[in-house]
Amino acid sequence: MRPVALLLLSAAAALAGCSDGLRDPDVVRSGAEADLQPGYFATGARITQTGPDGAPRYRIAADRVDQDAGSGSIQLTQPRFDLATERGNWRVSAARGDLPQDASQIDLRGDVLLASQVGPRREPIEIRTASLHFEPQAGRARSRERVTITLAGKTLAGTGLDANLKAQTVRLESDVNGRFLP
Repeated sequence: MRPVALLLLSAAAALAGCSDGLRDPDVVRSGAEADLQPGYFATGARITQTGPDGAPRYRIAADRVDQDAGSGSIQLTQPRFDLATERGNWRVSAARGDLPQDASQIDLRGDVLLASQVGPRREPIEIRTASLHFEPQAGRARSRERVTITLAGKTLAGTGLDANLKAQTVRLESDVNGRFLP
């Protein structure tokens, strides 16, 4: 145990010596070095976006959150959140996501899933695509990718999506194909 502790202390002393050189005002830094400011990261994080009245607009849970200190943008790993509407709730998840500093939109990519229950019989609906541009305030979701919609055993696929989750309307843009099983 003692050699490990000594090794760690030696490594810490070496790093401290190196970092003193970085703080030396006589050392000229390149533009790239100056731009490499650390942001923050968190694991098992939750982000709450509030409106002007302080009420939560939406809450995002993510396995990992990384902020770019220069732009203030946030990268999300395994983001998931719920959007509550007057007609029901939508669950949204993806492999990755990007959130700008003002949190006005979320760009999702990698196995994007929107799920809810719709209609008077509360039938489950799933919308899947590779990437999605989402505007939480408006409840709008858009994609230029291939999209598959599954509703009560029926499948509809197309390219491009324009969805208003608050109004529960979905429009596929082109190349639409469907499969309806009894």
